[in-house]
Amino acid sequence: MSGSSRTWTWVALAIFSVGIAWAHSASWQRGPRAFVPTQAAPGGMGRIVALDQNFVVAQVARNARTLLREPTALYDAPYCFPAEKTFALGEPMLVLGLLAIPTYALTEDPILAYNAALVLGSGLAALAMFLLVRDWTASPVAGIVAGLLYVFPPVGLADVVHPYVMDTSGTVLALWFGGRWLAHGRWRDALGMALGCSLQMAASFYPFVAGFLLGIPVGIALLVVHRKTPPPGQLASVAVLVSLAGYAVFGPYIALRGRGTLATGVEQLFLASDAWLETLNPGIWAGCLVLLALVLPRRRMAAAQASILRWGLLIGGAVLTALVVAGEGDRTPGALFAAVSGLIPGLDSVRLPWKISIGVHLVLSALAGIGCAGLARLGGDRHRIAISSALIGVTVLSLAWVAAGNRAVRFEPFRLRPAPQVLNFYGELARLGNRGPIFEVPPRLEKIRFFWPGTARQILLSAYHGRRTQACHASHPHPARLQLEEIYERLPAREAVGALARMGFTTLVVHRGGASDESLAAALDTAVEGGWLAPVHAIGSKAAYAIRLP
Repeated sequence: MSGSSRTWTWVALAIFSVGIAWAHSASWQRGPRAFVPTQAAPGGMGRIVALDQNFVVAQVARNARTLLREPTALYDAPYCFPAEKTFALGEPMLVLGLLAIPTYALTEDPILAYNAALVLGSGLAALAMFLLVRDWTASPVAGIVAGLLYVFPPVGLADVVHPYVMDTSGTVLALWFGGRWLAHGRWRDALGMALGCSLQMAASFYPFVAGFLLGIPVGIALLVVHRKTPPPGQLASVAVLVSLAGYAVFGPYIALRGRGTLATGVEQLFLASDAWLETLNPGIWAGCLVLLALVLPRRRMAAAQASILRWGLLIGGAVLTALVVAGEGDRTPGALFAAVSGLIPGLDSVRLPWKISIGVHLVLSALAGIGCAGLARLGGDRHRIAISSALIGVTVLSLAWVAAGNRAVRFEPFRLRPAPQVLNFYGELARLGNRGPIFEVPPRLEKIRFFWPGTARQILLSAYHGRRTQACHASHPHPARLQLEEIYERLPAREAVGALARMGFTTLVVHRGGASDESLAAALDTAVEGGWLAPVHAIGSKAAYAIRLP
């Protein structure tokens, strides 16, 4: 790397760091061990958003802890007990888990590790887009502009509650390394491309499908640009490594799908064309840069390869758009989705196929970078510094304007950390030697059965105490949902507690509250006197009982 390239890389990192620090400043100022960034949600969606954040933080922290200490147990997530391989009931979130490892290793704090992973992931994504567009256009300024548009609102960080769904950075890395691999035929670039593909699979199924479909036309464009194929030995190695990574990530999903645990034919949500435009609107400034990239003649492009690559991006974006736009009504797939849903395993099992359109944002960011490079070249070399500063400044101001006027893309601090007395309760259970899976009994409200998404708070607690729980807030239903609900209705009767014991539960945790407290207390006293439950610890509204039945 030349001195000039290194300097521009540091400049880019400084700009990205300032922007990311600003975006996350509110939650970090309130306390990164207790607060996470969130977004305003319309109507009653606020509760669902809060429950989702409990689950996401728990999953990321759990992945970090497991990858650090017991990677062979990765698929045995603590939630949805007694089901097996419950990791595959939801999104993998492995990339966030990897990024959370350093902080978790030092602090063992789930929320702090999650916040650190968010910040680090945003920085790496911006840097990846910078490197890609700089290579394509030979313009560092274009790389900075593309990186800013890729990571920051209105779309880049627009879903901080589900950051893994927005994460196409693995595809960006694969494209960057892939271009260098074709140009130089080096092993390090071949392995880098395999790494990018593997990271994309490990993030989420939605951006993986987007990256896969986008990678085909852009990959063909790269082959046209470089006019050569990679060495056969390297190509075979990349194919083997990516296949192994795919098996490691998707193997458990395929197994559960084969057993019928992952539902097929679920009700899926698509987007009407006007809703799609609203969801992925890049803003006026970015839109102008994209338009410029498409209309500039080849001789005005900053680099000859950019003229070819822009059409690969455009074709890929058109394919992704056609895939997610609805037919008649938002529940009816369009023609392209209906045609390919049987070709991509699992595509018929996802609830929100329209999220695949996040790949279009990658396309728009890269095209905006190409347009920016062309605009900078129109100004010539004489005023390069002034023009470069102006392009970056306008980009920053446009993003700040959007964030200031749109509450939906502004991050607000949301307190997620459980109360100290709750953490102390589970800590005391561990100190007393109480171990094993927990069945948690919510307050007994008449005619109210389990609201399974509502158990997300108990899943977050599992990120602190590390024990398995029946709580389940996954994309697919708890495999033993009906059986556990029937047992819950009969607790703490002897036969119900015995059923829990046969499933492997060792502890019953009761969260008291509601109209039935008096009858519940009497029933628990009967169970204790009968010897099938033994009190372990109680504090406030919480009480733990060891299950004594074999």
